[in-house]
Amino acid sequence: MSRRQLIRLSLIPALCLLAVACRNKGPQSTVRMADLHTERQLLSGFYDLEGGAWRWTGKVFEVQLAVPPDARKNGGILTLQGTMTQEGLDKRGDQVALRSAIGAADLPPMTISKAGEFVYREPVPASALDSPTITADFQVDKTFRASGDARNLGVIATVISLHAR
Repeated sequence: MSRRQLIRLSLIPALCLLAVACRNKGPQSTVRMADLHTERQLLSGFYDLEGGAWRWTGKVFEVQLAVPPDARKNGGILTLQGTMTQEGLDKRGDQVALRSAIGAADLPPMTISKAGEFVYREPVPASALDSPTITADFQVDKTFRASGDARNLGVIATVISLHAR
């Protein structure tokens, strides 16, 4: 191996370390449940990562989100992507109400009445987005216990985000 090849090979680890160091370490506006870099933004009400991609929530759950600059002027869109299981619906009377709030802004609820993936997506007024980060509070009206599981389960969450309108 030539000296030039050795130098090139030695640069690869340095470049990899630089890429990791350049990653934005502050709060993000999108929190993927599987992303360990944003895990600290899951403030409360989330259970451990499952299947390498999702987490069960409890009855009440909170996440910290960075506010995109344009959202402070024009408002934002709060999104929760998740899944409702058939067992969860059956044990709770065939429907679940999901509510959210950011500060004093209560957002419209969503009724989940079928099993499968769902997307909760609601506009957030600019007046609720007046700081660099916000706490998005979520709540389901009823939890359930899966067979053989002692946890009180709400919904399965995969991604929570705040984007500018």
